[in-house]
Amino acid sequence: MTKRFIVTVCASSAECLGKLKEEIQVMTKSDIFKLPVEAIVLSQEEFDKQNQEALAETGKAITNSRVKNRLRSSIAQSRQKSVMEAFKEQQAAEEQKNQEK
Repeated sequence: MTKRFIVTVCASSAECLGKLKEEIQVMTKSDIFKLPVEAIVLSQEEFDKQNQEALAETGKAITNSRVKNRLRSSIAQSRQKSVMEAFKEQQAAEEQKNQEK
């Protein structure tokens, strides 16, 4: 099953501009899913400027490639961390058993 989440950020003043990093937790009967949300909130002028620069350099808009690449790398990192944490816990449990013997 696949679900889509849409996050909307409304920056009402210049003070709201900048980096945003939050985590959304979705709880089901059997699991808790943690969804990282990262964004850079730009003014319209700054967005237009960066978008034009990206189009001139790569031929692609800034919203397409960066979001997908960051999402993929974030997923890969979290999977790697989960595997490493499980391995470290297993190693610690085995060492503890060996010390008790």
